[in-house]
Amino acid sequence: MMESRGTQVYNVSQLCSTFGHTRQAFYKPRVSLAFQNEVRIKLVEKIFECRKVRPTAGCRYIYDELPEDWPWGRDKTEQALLEMGFRVRYPTNTVKTTKPGSTVFSNLILGYKIKSINKVWQADLTYFFTQDGNTCYLILITDVYSQLIVGCGAYVSYPASVVLEVLQRAIKKRGGANLKGLIHHSDRGSQYGSELYQRELQRYEIIPSMCKYSWENPFAEKTNDLIKNGYLVAWAPKDIKELRKLLNRAVNNHNRRQRKQKLGNLSPMQFESELLKNSGTNAYELCLKPTEQWDYILAKKDKIAYPQKQKVMSLPQTPSF
Repeated sequence: MMESRGTQVYNVSQLCSTFGHTRQAFYKPRVSLAFQNEVRIKLVEKIFECRKVRPTAGCRYIYDELPEDWPWGRDKTEQALLEMGFRVRYPTNTVKTTKPGSTVFSNLILGYKIKSINKVWQADLTYFFTQDGNTCYLILITDVYSQLIVGCGAYVSYPASVVLEVLQRAIKKRGGANLKGLIHHSDRGSQYGSELYQRELQRYEIIPSMCKYSWENPFAEKTNDLIKNGYLVAWAPKDIKELRKLLNRAVNNHNRRQRKQKLGNLSPMQFESELLKNSGTNAYELCLKPTEQWDYILAKKDKIAYPQKQKVMSLPQTPSF
C-alpha cells in the first residue's frame, strides 16, 4: 500500500519504520473497528434469540446466555445493549388486588434460615389486562429456596375457591412429598385467610404465615412481576383462554431456562435436579430477611402501633428444620 502527499510517494513500511511503529499497529484500528462491528452484529442476533424465549429479556439475562468465550465483559456488553436501545421498560402498577381479611397470621419468616426446598412457599396474585378489555388475575406460588414456580393459574375473578385450585396444583406438582412443617407465606388477602383455604393447609400440616407489606413477601412479588411484565405483557394475550395458555408457557420458560445468580447461575429446575443428584451437597443457606435495617424497625413499630386492629392468629412457636 502506498500513501502520497503532493508528488512524494511514501511506502507504509517506510513510514512505520520512520515513526517507530509496526505495520500491524498501522492496521490495528481498522481491524479493531471491524471486529467490534462483528461482535455487535452477533450480539443483536443473540438478543432476538433470547427474546423469543423471554420477550423482555434484560441486559443481565442476555449476557448470561452468551458463550463462555464472548470477547466482551459484562459491563461493556450491557453498555452496548443500552446504546443500541434494548432497554426494558415496565408499566406501573395501577390496580390494587389485596383485600385484607379479618383473620390473619403472624409473619414467621423474618430472619428465617432454610437449606432445602419445600420449607417456605410464597404466594401472591396480581392483575392482568387482556386485549379484549377484561381485567384478569394471575395467581402464583413459588418455592423460595429454588425459586421454582410450583403453582399458577389465570382467572377472571379471585375468590377463595380459585386461589385454592392453585394451592392444590402446587401440592400435586410436588408429587405427594411430605409437606408437614412447610410454611405457606402470603399477604393478608381474605382468600388466604378463608376457612376453605386454611382447611387445605391443615390437611397437609402446612403452616400459614402472613405479611402486611409487600417487601415482606419479596420472592412472590418478584416472580409475579417477572412472569407478568417479563413475558405476558409482550405476548399480549387477547382473552382469558389465551392468557392461560401463555401463562403456562411463561412459567415453563422461567422454571427451565431462567438463570438465577443465587442458584449458581442455574435455572430453578436445573438447581433442583442438581440437589437431587448430589443428595443436597450443593445446598446453600438462605436467610429470609428484609434488606434494610429500617425494615425491621418498621415491622416492630407496626406490631406496637396496631395491636388491636385485626385478630392475629399466632402459632405457639416457629418450627425448626
